[in-house]
Amino acid sequence: MDPQTAPAVPADTPEVFSSEMLRIAANLTSQFAAISVSTITCDLHEHCDGSCSGNGPIKFQPLQVGAMPYRANVQDRPTFNLPLVQDHPTEVPAEDFQYTPIDSASGEIRVLRLHKAVFRFDVVVVDLVTININDENHPSFGALSYHWGDPVFDQTIVCDGKKLLINASLHASLKRHRSDWVELPEFLWVDAICINQKDKDELNKQLVLMGDIYRGAATVFVDFGDVQKEWYVGYDLMQRVRAIRKMLHDRVEDLTDEGLQERVGLPPFDHVSWHNFGVVFTSPWLKRTWTIQEVVLAEDIRCRYGRFAFEWGALIEMTHLMALQGRHTLTGLVYPQMVGTLNLDRILRIRLEFQAGRLAPMKLLWRTRDCQVSNPRDKVVGLLGMLVPTLTREKFEADYSWPVETLFYHFAKYILRACRFPDRAELLSFAGLSRRRKPNAGEPEASAPLPSWVPDWLAHDALSPSVFSILREKPFNAAKGTMPVMYPLGEYGKDECFITQVGYSLGNIMTLGQEEGELEADGDAGSAVQSTQLTIDPAAAARDATGIALRREHLRWRQWQNHAAEVFEAARLAGQLHRYQDHKTAFALTLLGGDDYKGGNATATSVPIENPSELLNVVLEDISAGHPNPDANESRLVSLFKTQVLAACRGRRFAVTEDGYMGLVPACTQVGDQVFLLGGVTVPFVLRRRPEEKKYVLIGDSYIHGVMEGEVAETMSMANYSPVFIY
Repeated sequence: MDPQTAPAVPADTPEVFSSEMLRIAANLTSQFAAISVSTITCDLHEHCDGSCSGNGPIKFQPLQVGAMPYRANVQDRPTFNLPLVQDHPTEVPAEDFQYTPIDSASGEIRVLRLHKAVFRFDVVVVDLVTININDENHPSFGALSYHWGDPVFDQTIVCDGKKLLINASLHASLKRHRSDWVELPEFLWVDAICINQKDKDELNKQLVLMGDIYRGAATVFVDFGDVQKEWYVGYDLMQRVRAIRKMLHDRVEDLTDEGLQERVGLPPFDHVSWHNFGVVFTSPWLKRTWTIQEVVLAEDIRCRYGRFAFEWGALIEMTHLMALQGRHTLTGLVYPQMVGTLNLDRILRIRLEFQAGRLAPMKLLWRTRDCQVSNPRDKVVGLLGMLVPTLTREKFEADYSWPVETLFYHFAKYILRACRFPDRAELLSFAGLSRRRKPNAGEPEASAPLPSWVPDWLAHDALSPSVFSILREKPFNAAKGTMPVMYPLGEYGKDECFITQVGYSLGNIMTLGQEEGELEADGDAGSAVQSTQLTIDPAAAARDATGIALRREHLRWRQWQNHAAEVFEAARLAGQLHRYQDHKTAFALTLLGGDDYKGGNATATSVPIENPSELLNVVLEDISAGHPNPDANESRLVSLFKTQVLAACRGRRFAVTEDGYMGLVPACTQVGDQVFLLGGVTVPFVLRRRPEEKKYVLIGDSYIHGVMEGEVAETMSMANYSPVFIY
């Protein structure tokens, strides 16, 4: 073709690389990675490639896929002529370090300067400097995010020339951070050192500043903990993936290609590098509550795992690729690694939703319900840096000396005082007698039980009943056109405290199905376990165990559904369900919690449930058939239906009301309890009447078919609602 007649190529058209070029680039990336981390190989010195011994440097072996015509080398590699013996070790003083007061109210915080060291066993030495976080000209500082570990303070460091005891987890983290001469900032904020943990007044005031600290840090350094040098092969793979993704311009269609690894120079999916990389997912850092806000609020994030430093983006890109190639990569992970990928995915989703302004405070607390805390108060306090900006600039001043129940009570009052109306109304969805923790054996009971309208944030975990107000993509709107009239009265611990509301009764509970605790063990579940062959392959064993557990869940739900169907059929034959025309469809939709994944409830990976009653029969037959691996031979639609009914029905009972409604109610509901629409709240609630008129106890949220979209509320005005007092 004549160049003069050839079509012009737009300047912004991404360059397309051949498979050979991609493989060469990947192999070069591995070689550069091996060179860049060569200075971490010495076990004696913090910054040395092992040449100090006189036997030459210790080198990592880079990955190589296919032929490689080029090799990267370091010309004139320096020899680290470092002493092999510490002639002048730092002496630990006998005098204990004492904090001097700072003005937390004005925004003063402490940051530390971490001294460099030659030997890995050298004592950690730091100096403390006071800066003001509200001063625009404050010096740049980094912040450390790490796993707190056990509260045993038996490791000695030198702080301002005095002795200070810290725990082993932080001590190891500081040593890892100290060895990074390239990224070590002049000042670093570390909570356990920069806050006087023994001064409760200072601790309370500094907690209010935590969000500002992580937002103000130039870089947040995430420490995943320690790992052996053999993790290098996983580190190498991560760097290869990052280079390849940049060359492919992150086109998803390229990343999901069936022959991806051969085409772009990645090792086979059964190569040890994929499994080694997955070890990072076992880090306890991924389970902590505090780490959520530490990375969500961060402007820039850098990571460290053992002696390896890398960008947060490299970790995310690698994890994303593994998810896209899930049937090849994720299935090879052992169970703790699989859990870790889910924890990381949660952090990423929270970060995206929070930065987009789409994460309501109650939803944030719910999403982190199974994250770990060393202090139960941290279920709320550990997220305050994210909760406050989403509500108001008014700070919630937590007091660490409060009993846990008192802190939860004051936080609930804060929500009602400072939040937007939708957030105030949603508070009730996470409260009620159905969402209360059972005290462990020997655990002292609270001096006063929490009011039923106050959420108990320690009661929520991964097995808690779903919250109907956030169950589906498009929220329900049961009390359409009303506003929450919620004002707290009384004082917890001193007298009866309650909130005002307005409500409209949908009638008393007349009939109830069984709750999960009343179900008998299903023999099919035991036979499913016995029929499964044992295997030595850990990945296959994990898949088998998951399949068995899921089979048990399906069998228990089938039992639950069978009893619910008996209650439904008896009510239908007695003419008690006069609210519905198509009874079978209404029953199936009730079991789904009203989420058929149609219209605004569709998700990127869902398929619409067009005929729920027919699909219910298919699902019941499928469960009865007893497939050894429940997910192996079923359609996406059947799998989706199973997943949804398990979520909607967990911790629930099927119920029929005297007014002809059916629905899903909390497991602790009793016959005679009432279902109410409450002002401004998106779902109905079950309340239990006290002897006094208009006084109730909140049992919990519910799904009542036929009222969830405002069908009843639209026919009324606020004049139809009556005062309700919830204790």
